[in-house]
Amino acid sequence: MTLIADGLLIGAAVTAAIYCHVLSRRLRKLGDLDKGLGGAVAALSRQADDLRKAMETARKSANEQTRELAKRTARAEAAAGRLEILIAAMHDAESRLPRPLVRAAAPRAEDPETDVLDPEPELEAVGGDAPEDEPRSSRDALAAAIRALSRGGAS
Repeated sequence: MTLIADGLLIGAAVTAAIYCHVLSRRLRKLGDLDKGLGGAVAALSRQADDLRKAMETARKSANEQTRELAKRTARAEAAAGRLEILIAAMHDAESRLPRPLVRAAAPRAEDPETDVLDPEPELEAVGGDAPEDEPRSSRDALAAAIRALSRGGAS
């Protein structure tokens, strides 16, 4: 009986030694910096650094885009204001013209000297005492405003 108990005790000790050896190998692999948990931690650390750099780059790019968008929005608002003023000036010019007395002349054919259509049709009086200087000066002022706007919008 002691012999059987000693045999079982030796068998348990050998089994425990083999189990300890297997656990020791697993712990070594787990702590290995290339393949184990240490490698996983190192890889996660590198990825976190890369992600931090990418986030900083994205933040800088977003800030630049925000500034550019703010500039373009300001330019668009300024252009919209100029267009509103131009439209108001056009409406004022139209309200000063006596409607029954002035109409656009029939479009002229091509100018024989330049072979180009006339871009600004002439106004002709239909009847009555319509002042010629007022419609022409309003139209000239409107044309000057359009030219100024186109020069201002191109920059």
